[in-house]
Amino acid sequence: MGPGHGLNHSIPERKDKTMSDLVDILGIGCCSIDLLSVLPEPVGSDTKQRMDRFSRQGGGLVATALVAAHRLGASARFIGKVANDSLGKEILDQLKEEGVDPTCTVVVSGKETRFAIILVDAHSGQRSIIWTPGTVEPLKWEEIDSSIITRCKLLHIDEYEMQAVIPAAQAARAAGIFVSLDAETVEENTPELLQSVNLVIGSEEFGRRFTGQSDPERAARFLREQGPQIAGVTLGSQGSVFCDESESFYQEAFSVDVVDTTGAGDVFHGAFAFGILQGWTSRTCALLASATSALKCRGLGGREAIPDLSSVREFLHERNHLLPE
Repeated sequence: MGPGHGLNHSIPERKDKTMSDLVDILGIGCCSIDLLSVLPEPVGSDTKQRMDRFSRQGGGLVATALVAAHRLGASARFIGKVANDSLGKEILDQLKEEGVDPTCTVVVSGKETRFAIILVDAHSGQRSIIWTPGTVEPLKWEEIDSSIITRCKLLHIDEYEMQAVIPAAQAARAAGIFVSLDAETVEENTPELLQSVNLVIGSEEFGRRFTGQSDPERAARFLREQGPQIAGVTLGSQGSVFCDESESFYQEAFSVDVVDTTGAGDVFHGAFAFGILQGWTSRTCALLASATSALKCRGLGGREAIPDLSSVREFLHERNHLLPE
């Protein structure tokens, strides 16, 4: 791929709000409760088997990305929408326990919160996800205090709350705030959203469906041409490819003893965003994200094994990679 050393991404210092009010990263998007079962054999029809292990954890693309960013050292705030049922309360309580501020999340009565049942193969760590969106209506822009958008250094979003994230991204960009998008599905207004973000990282399937390109590097280049400064396509155990204003490059996926791949992509996004906040190059952000995501896979669920920054540094040092101090 192309030569070069990548961009050094600088987050502007913001002095318009008090330090207690300002957070490093604000996330708007998906949250859920994940019910995880580790199974010794693949599930067949009309069968019964005893699970090896069960875990109940908070999940969701943006919510888990924020947990990862916070464990690495960033302050984080989450905005989503839940019901006032037991699942909604559990989501908010777990975010608080993780150090992520959920107080701006919209809570509604008489509805049911999103949750997922995740079946994990004990041998490979691969998982199958069965989920329900619940009955909570999508988050609307009018339900958010718009001034919150300017009280962060970086905004991280997904496509599950399109009615809210498009105007949020536009407001953030207008205020000079870096916007990061986790692109998982192709929606009617995905092209509009891409014009309002600085960074997009999509799954291999998203890259292929949106761009029509089967080659991941070409897909990343096409995505960057839609407006973002940085575009990436993740390839699971095959690594990831990125394209920024100076180069295209490949980032390997690190080999670990995999327990569960649930949430690996979410953690990748959170770690990449943390790197952006440090002003690191795209290459360094991708290295950090790949290592953090790999370490996460050594535990069950999206959050159990998310490492802190010192653990990531040690992991990379053992593999002859160094992160900036």
